[in-house]
Amino acid sequence: MNIFKRLFNRKTEQRALGWRDPDGWQSLIGGTTAAGVTVTAETAMGHPAVLGAVRMIAELTASLPMITYKRTTGGKVRAKGHPVYELLHTRPNPQQTPFNFKETVCLHLLLHGNAYIVIQWDDNGNPAALWPIHPSRVSVELQSDGTLLYKITTQGQRKDYTADDVLHISMLSLDGLTGKSPVQLARESIAAALAGEEHAASYFANSARPSGILKTNSVLSEQAAKRLKESWQAAYGRGKSHGTAVLEDGTTFESISGNAQEAQLLESRQFAMRAIAAALRIPGHMLDPTVRGAYANVETQSLEFLTFSLQPLLTRLEEAFTLKLFTTEERKTLFVEFLTESLLRTDTRTRYSCYNTAITSGFMTPNEARIRENMEPLAGGDVLYPPQKGANDEKESGKRN
Repeated sequence: MNIFKRLFNRKTEQRALGWRDPDGWQSLIGGTTAAGVTVTAETAMGHPAVLGAVRMIAELTASLPMITYKRTTGGKVRAKGHPVYELLHTRPNPQQTPFNFKETVCLHLLLHGNAYIVIQWDDNGNPAALWPIHPSRVSVELQSDGTLLYKITTQGQRKDYTADDVLHISMLSLDGLTGKSPVQLARESIAAALAGEEHAASYFANSARPSGILKTNSVLSEQAAKRLKESWQAAYGRGKSHGTAVLEDGTTFESISGNAQEAQLLESRQFAMRAIAAALRIPGHMLDPTVRGAYANVETQSLEFLTFSLQPLLTRLEEAFTLKLFTTEERKTLFVEFLTESLLRTDTRTRYSCYNTAITSGFMTPNEARIRENMEPLAGGDVLYPPQKGANDEKESGKRN
């Protein structure tokens, strides 16, 4: 069996895991909460706000190219000849695309607080493949000599790895060894949101009919009471709709539960979305359509999301890959960085105006602008124009002469 199957295969749980946990089952993240709901990575994703936030961060991060650069006296250039460049940009392992690989790593971080990647080395000591491991299979131990030992269990067999062979990325670490996920730390809010979804589903499963009592001034016989209950349940019981109940002897219905508006189902859902957005650092207007963004400009909103939501995660990944995939000597000139320009693309008119300003001021060549627009370079387009002198500059020059 190849390394992919050994690292990725997981036995499917024989028992389906629900939100409730009457048997007291505890998961790796969360366990029971005050709302009586068990919050795990899987159950948390059952809430649309958690699912939307996690997907947004993981998929956007996975869509950004991860480039290996080499520092130069004039800035930086792509280190296309280095093995790490091909590994991160084209093929992290024989089974995954770069997008799938980065998405898996981000999901492990967001939902479990830790991402573990086994590094497969070639005969020359260069990384040849990167294999993400599910966090539930890994335990970390601090040895007496200060080194870390990673115990990875696959198919009932345990294998120990040193820190040199495992690329470990953690979030919100309190002990410097392992991290905690935002989902784990915000499990009470997520549990309340899941309980609200469960209540809403139960409410609408009963055709949005409130609970109540049947009242009558008469004394009903046992048979009449049974007949009345059966008639009501047949018309308005769980899963029933559009039925007609026959009430006898002046019987009336009195609701003892509020309607949807009184129960504030919509308000509670919106509040849950905002709480989850805050926990996962997503601008509220990106999850809840009823919340208006603070800015009308799309570019400004994208910059806000990149700066406060994505950039800390990107930096965490960049530094971890740079630290583990390069030698001490290589790190003096080589590093890993995400390309984020695609998140900041503006409308066509604004981009072209910016290009014109950059070219005429001597900041950018015409071909550099064309490359950004995925266009072929033109002959003579690599000339950097000198900055244009303004009228005031010419006057000052004349005075000095």
